[in-house]
Amino acid sequence: MTDNSQLINSVLIQGATLADIEAMIDRAVAKRMEDFYESIRHKPPVLVRRKDAAKLLGVSLPTLDAYGEHGILHPKHLGGRVYYDEEEILKYQKTKKSK
Repeated sequence: MTDNSQLINSVLIQGATLADIEAMIDRAVAKRMEDFYESIRHKPPVLVRRKDAAKLLGVSLPTLDAYGEHGILHPKHLGGRVYYDEEEILKYQKTKKSK
């Protein structure tokens, strides 16, 4: 006994031309490739200064430093300055608000 979905697909393919089948395959492969490239595309982080990070979070600089010491946020040290990943700050804000 044949599954209905297999029967429907069989009928659709039987009525399709070779060009139709090639176009379906091209669209399917293009969609998979697009999804794959989007998944591996690396967007560089937006870094904010320490002072701006504290403002975004509504905390003092010592509190922000404590977040880094306790692993809540992960400061980036570049050229003697401290920066924070804006996306990490926004994610932390969301978890803080939901509590």
